[in-house]
Amino acid sequence: MTNSVNFYTAGSDYLVFLGFQTAQDLLNIADRFNPAGIIVVEHDENKITALDSMLENDTSLQKRLFIYSDIAAPNLIERLKDSTTSVCFSPAYFSLTTLAQVCEQWAVEHICGEINTLEYDALDVYRICGPHVDSFYWAMADKSEPLVGKRTLQDVDVSVIVPVYNISAYIDKCITSLLSQTLENIEILLIDDGSTDCSVTIIDEWQKQHPHKIRVIHKENGGCASARNLGLRSAKGNYIGFVDGDDWVEPDMFYDLFRAAIINNAQIAQGGYKEVYEGGEVVEFPLNVNLTRLNMLHERPTIWRRIYAKNFLLEHEISFPEHIKRFDDLPFQFEAIFHSSSVCSIAKCYYNYRQGRIGQDIAIKDERLFVHFDIFELIFSKYGELFNYNEEVSFFKLEFDAHYWATCIIEKKIRKNYMTNAAKQMLKFRFSLEFVRMLKIAIRNRKLFFFLNLMLMR
Repeated sequence: MTNSVNFYTAGSDYLVFLGFQTAQDLLNIADRFNPAGIIVVEHDENKITALDSMLENDTSLQKRLFIYSDIAAPNLIERLKDSTTSVCFSPAYFSLTTLAQVCEQWAVEHICGEINTLEYDALDVYRICGPHVDSFYWAMADKSEPLVGKRTLQDVDVSVIVPVYNISAYIDKCITSLLSQTLENIEILLIDDGSTDCSVTIIDEWQKQHPHKIRVIHKENGGCASARNLGLRSAKGNYIGFVDGDDWVEPDMFYDLFRAAIINNAQIAQGGYKEVYEGGEVVEFPLNVNLTRLNMLHERPTIWRRIYAKNFLLEHEISFPEHIKRFDDLPFQFEAIFHSSSVCSIAKCYYNYRQGRIGQDIAIKDERLFVHFDIFELIFSKYGELFNYNEEVSFFKLEFDAHYWATCIIEKKIRKNYMTNAAKQMLKFRFSLEFVRMLKIAIRNRKLFFFLNLMLMR
């Protein structure tokens, strides 16, 4: 997710080596990259003797290379007082205590090394480096990808955005679950979208009780998309999560997702969820961790089981379309997955998705379902010309499944009109996808009869 900096050409006043393999390695680095100054901290006397011996005939390097046996040496501290450094840790020299001492006391621009993840938690390394160094790169023996990152200016790990509109019977449970999170550096943004019930009083009271965790923002009613966008603009976190105010989450959800995102350098981290019915039935949907990006493009909208890197959303200008008054999570999810290059997954079910509440969008059965045509018009107008063949297939699968679901629940008196519009739109929004491939997709998903009915109505 973050590009690393070449340690040897970083341009700092000093390259600092905390431990080294051989004296010859250091001399090769000095000869190849010609840094302004080199500092070596090494407590192995045999290595220091070997290095001194090799420096005897190199008067130029003698003036630029300085050797110390302890990072707390007074003359080393004095030398680095007004200087910038790029620091390289050898595995033998690494400890969290030494790392914290270096990051907090020196002006470190870049830092690199190798972490033994059986002994040290990569998230602890991230937390030490993030506030103090411009960039870091840590190889991890048990992972193919390194831990990389840049200076984090925010104190908040995850901002959780909760739109609130007339859900007084449910919001307490939602907030309680968020305050119970094991992730400490979290902020809860409660966006009041012009509620007319006592939700306003409830969330204001929660803010009074927990002012360091909860921020309440009041606005005129503008719909869920406008509430979420206001939350995005107000969020201070490095990652963003969304929770619907009538749902609740497990205590370790945001810690686990944040840790996974950091360790895997992911733009998006996601987990599984449960559907919880008013009668008490619970259906679990553990996440298939082998899903590809193309698979995720045509998944049902589940934005609330993920966290998203804020910088990633800003870079690609991903937000919620405010002219779409329901199901605005569908285009948001498609855009986020479309632009993503690094998504990490956890199978565990963290999110409790309430089913059967009066007033939920998923319960509508009337003309409001026609909003699907606006949604797919929006997505295709923005991305249709960018699709490769497989992405176009995924878009068709998403469109096809959404129209199938809507047709199954929509009122009978308007079903034919909906299906006619769906057929015309699915045939219109094509560049490369062949009719035969569409037919095969319908057969594979056991929806051939539905597909043929659609085609007869176009």
